[in-house]
Amino acid sequence: MAGWAALACWAGGYDPGDGLGGRGAQGAAFGLAIAAPIAAAAVWQARGRPALRARTSLLSLGAMAGLWLWTLLSIGWAAAPDLAWLDANRTAIAVAALAAGLALGALIPRAGERLALGLSAAALAPIGWALTVAVFPEASGSSRQLARLSEPLGYWNALALVAAFAMPGALALASKRRLGRATVPLAAAWIALLATTGTLTLSRGGMLAFAVAALVTLAALPRRGPACLALVAGIAGAALPVAFGLTDDSYRTDGLTAAARADAGLALGWRLAVGVAVAVTIVVVARRLGWRAPRVEPGRIRAGLSGLAILLALGLVVAVALSASVRGGLGDDASGVVGNSSSRFTDLGANNRPQWWGEAIRGFAASPLAGHGGGGFELVHLQERPEDSADAFIPGEPHQVELRLLSGLGLVGLALFLAVLGGVAWGALRARAAGRGEALGLPTAIAVAFLVQAQVDWSFAIPALIVPAAAAAGVILARAEPAGPERRGGRRDPLTALALVAVTSIMIGSALLPWLSESRSAAANDALLAGDPELAIDRARAARSLNPYSLNPLLIQGAAYADLRDRSRELGAYREMTRIQPDNPRAWSRFAVALGPDPRAAAAWREVLRLNPGDRRARAEQGLP
Repeated sequence: MAGWAALACWAGGYDPGDGLGGRGAQGAAFGLAIAAPIAAAAVWQARGRPALRARTSLLSLGAMAGLWLWTLLSIGWAAAPDLAWLDANRTAIAVAALAAGLALGALIPRAGERLALGLSAAALAPIGWALTVAVFPEASGSSRQLARLSEPLGYWNALALVAAFAMPGALALASKRRLGRATVPLAAAWIALLATTGTLTLSRGGMLAFAVAALVTLAALPRRGPACLALVAGIAGAALPVAFGLTDDSYRTDGLTAAARADAGLALGWRLAVGVAVAVTIVVVARRLGWRAPRVEPGRIRAGLSGLAILLALGLVVAVALSASVRGGLGDDASGVVGNSSSRFTDLGANNRPQWWGEAIRGFAASPLAGHGGGGFELVHLQERPEDSADAFIPGEPHQVELRLLSGLGLVGLALFLAVLGGVAWGALRARAAGRGEALGLPTAIAVAFLVQAQVDWSFAIPALIVPAAAAAGVILARAEPAGPERRGGRRDPLTALALVAVTSIMIGSALLPWLSESRSAAANDALLAGDPELAIDRARAARSLNPYSLNPLLIQGAAYADLRDRSRELGAYREMTRIQPDNPRAWSRFAVALGPDPRAAAAWREVLRLNPGDRRARAEQGLP
């Protein structure tokens, strides 16, 4: 849990592959370097437990490992092999988290409850960071900030899902009688902070995930009366800071300086403090008045709350479909851009998602079996976008998990992902049939919250969001089998140990190499800016030796050779970019620019237009409007 909190604060571990070696790249590398050994150690300790030999576990874990290997293989045919490599590393994190959740679920009593409580406690770090930046804007070190809360993950929807992950643990805390009378007011105060953070991200999908996580948790808790009281009190306490954050101009305007938000931050801060006090007071007063939750048959409560959660999820799908039909249909560019204000919550606009989903579907149709390679949707989008959209936002993801897999990894990738889900669902059904379903509620709430948001976002590409969901799925799988006798000391133990060491080493090496390459590229770029092209070339060569699929070392080498007036090697570096990524318009564009008036530039510009019809310079060079 401490490692997950650090990963969340490390830009969520998301590496965009821009070659800058930022916090996300570091987080992904070190996250897997820590997670893989932990998972291996846990699997070794639990190797004799029946849960690890169960068919449900073998299906899900095997399918997730297969998805990782398939993504690694897609480097061979990907339009952007460097992005496919990064995507494989993200999937490796999912494998490690699923294995750790399964093994620890088999080893630790009440693993689902402890996972939920641990996630909620660990979320104090990213949630506290986000609120600190909101109250003290200058503490972020950023000169200009978005209106929506996003730090430290760097993405508002991801921060909202972190708040949703913390909700089951907060409600579970309120229901823990043996921990004392302070648990309910403490949970109410924490829920007030979570609700404030989640709402001020202005994430509609995130708030839906937040609500679904709360409802599924309430349906599963045996003592839901105190949890309901904490939830109501927490939401009431969040009302004051949320109302201010949604209506004050300083929090509704993008791009304001930190200094311009300083006074508004303090105003939000005292309202947040009052809100927490209100939440605690409501709990205390309700208890003094002898408040008791109405007694309703548990089966009806579970059915009602579960049904409401499903209706909320379906409502999102209906809203998106309605938006698509009203604004032009699936794949149409007029699918509605939604502004960063409180009106987002009532706007049916799908924020270009139907367009991106249509592009992903057509990309899948062009390569249905294997796809275009992991993580390469940006290049699919560039080929699909209209000619008059050169200034439009270029997404790196289609914002829908199944379409992401179909477009990137084809039918094989989607089938493997569905096998993971199928194994988890099968395990849950087996546990319920055997009377062990009482411990499934909390991990199910975490996993379902992830799946809900993943239908409209790129949650599967952010390691800090993958880890809790995959770990929760592992805990669910662990409940599919009874404790049973252990098997230890078999002849297969040496092979098991060797396999765990080998897989762990491969995962760690695969994660570290791209990050080290990015770090060398960043150092090479610094040398180039400092006026030392020869040092820049040496560092760029080192970067390329670590990651031969990346364009950035070659881009720096070309610029360095240009500074040295070595025309031949400059063109050679840019030509090499088109060789290693022949379907990337960025490579052809840089080569064409370097060629200048050379007659060969015309062919290069034609390649740019083939791969990116909206490129304005390429169109101008070809005499097109």
